[in-house]
Amino acid sequence: MVVLTLVAVLAMIGIASFRKSVSSSKSVEAVTMIQAIRAAEESYRAENQEYMDVSTGSDWYPVSTFGNTAIGWASRFETHADGPAFQALNVVVTYPVQYRYLVNAGGAGVAPPTPASVTLPAWPAMTAPWYLIQARSDVDSDGKFSNAIATSFSTEVYLDNEGE
Repeated sequence: MVVLTLVAVLAMIGIASFRKSVSSSKSVEAVTMIQAIRAAEESYRAENQEYMDVSTGSDWYPVSTFGNTAIGWASRFETHADGPAFQALNVVVTYPVQYRYLVNAGGAGVAPPTPASVTLPAWPAMTAPWYLIQARSDVDSDGKFSNAIATSFSTEVYLDNEGE
C-alpha cells in the first residue's frame, strides 16, 4: 500500500510538472515572434530613421479573434487591414501562429498606446522614435489571456499569464 501511495504521489507531481512545461512552452512563440519583429523594426529604422507603425488600429494580426486556432502569418497579408504593413516590415514566419500581434510606433513627443495588460516599468520621456510590440493569446479558449510585450526602451520581453 505504501509503495502504491508513493507511486501515485510521484505520478501526480510528474503530471503537474509536465502540464506546467507544456503551458510555458506555448509562450515561446510570442517571444520568438517579438524578437523577429524587433529585428525587422531595427532594420527599418536603420534605413528610414524611424520605426514602422504597422498596426493602424486595435485589430490584432493575423486575426482579431482569440482561441486555440493557429493562423498562417502570410495568409492574411491581402485580407487584413494591416497585412500590407506586416508584409512590408518583412518578418519571415513559416508556421501558423497562435498569438495575435499589434506593432505600434511613433516619434519623439508622441505617447505610446496603453498596453493590453502587462505591467511595464514607467515609460521614459519620448525623446526619440519608439515601438511597442504586443502579443496576446487565449490558447485554451477559457477567456484568460497570455500577454507578451516588448518596447524599444528595453531589451526585456514582459510576460503576463505565461502559457495561461
